Amino acid sequence: MEDRFRPLVNRGESAVLEIARAVCEATGTEPFAKMRIADAIRIEGSGISDSLYRYALSAHFDFLVSKDNKAYLAIEFDGTGHDARNDAKKAAICDFFQLPMIRVKEQHLDAKVFEDTAVAFFIWQLFCVDAFLEQYGHDPYEPYDPAFFVSIPGKDRNFPFMYAERWRAKLVRPFRQAVGRFTGRLAEL
Repeated sequence: MEDRFRPLVNRGESAVLEIARAVCEATGTEPFAKMRIADAIRIEGSGISDSLYRYALSAHFDFLVSKDNKAYLAIEFDGTGHDARNDAKKAAICDFFQLPMIRVKEQHLDAKVFEDTAVAFFIWQLFCVDAFLEQYGHDPYEPYDPAFFVSIPGKDRNFPFMYAERWRAKLVRPFRQAVGRFTGRLAEL
């Protein structure tokens, strides 16, 4: 009997799903593959155009991370078979509904940002922003800078927020070499 079923995810998508599962396990969120847009977002009566409405009924997110059983982050994998014709529609839907979306390419699967993959780093950054907004709200005098985070719930001490310490350590030598150009209190550091 011939195999009538297709694989649900390709090799690259499978790799993204595994990375997303690891982050989701640490944060209490959940990843879903091939989630239809209209199943994740209430499009009825939303005011989106007819074209986007029809697209949302038939298209899916490659991956959707849910938090508290609601859409939290869309992840699109732009692998070798990716058709870019509808990228703008999906981006417009995410923008309209204020659903963050990241696009991931093959090179992000193996790329490392310190000890994490680039994909995991992208996902963790959304949790950074949430932690920031929880602490500071939308205070215009508190700009978001991931270098200032040292921890968030769900990630151990080796989390990307340790990047700040590593980057600062890398900047010490060039700073000391240039400190002679400064006067006053800065030069005393």
